[in-house]
Amino acid sequence: MNFTSSRSQSPVSSESDPAVGPCPFLIQVYHQFHTRNHILDVLEDVVPSIEIYGWINMSLYELAVFIAEKTLFQQDDTKHPEWMLQFRFVFHDQIKGRPSSREMGTVCLHNPKLFQGSKLLKVTGMKCGDRVDVCIKPNKIRLRK
Repeated sequence: MNFTSSRSQSPVSSESDPAVGPCPFLIQVYHQFHTRNHILDVLEDVVPSIEIYGWINMSLYELAVFIAEKTLFQQDDTKHPEWMLQFRFVFHDQIKGRPSSREMGTVCLHNPKLFQGSKLLKVTGMKCGDRVDVCIKPNKIRLRK
């Protein structure tokens, strides 16, 4: 089994070994309704977060469902599936020497095929140790119907 190091220096198994597959890793998710968190607030743990175990080969829609189960579906007034989640990952850019972020995509909970729901985390460039910032908005077009 081959191991490669990631940004966080934790071992990640090679996907070329079919008996093992990719290792799950802890994803730190910072969420807020209607707006994004400030990059420094995310990196300094100022805003509350939830922790989710995921895989590098999971889709953004699957990650959105995990987040919805821990945040949206816990309260009666937010249990409907008419939500859009906008993802970005936040990290400290060692080349530029400052905090940075990169857009991952947008997902609608009611339809995994809309926007970037089928995009895999490994395609977005996310690494172990990166933090995910999620902006949760109601899908106003679907709610009017």
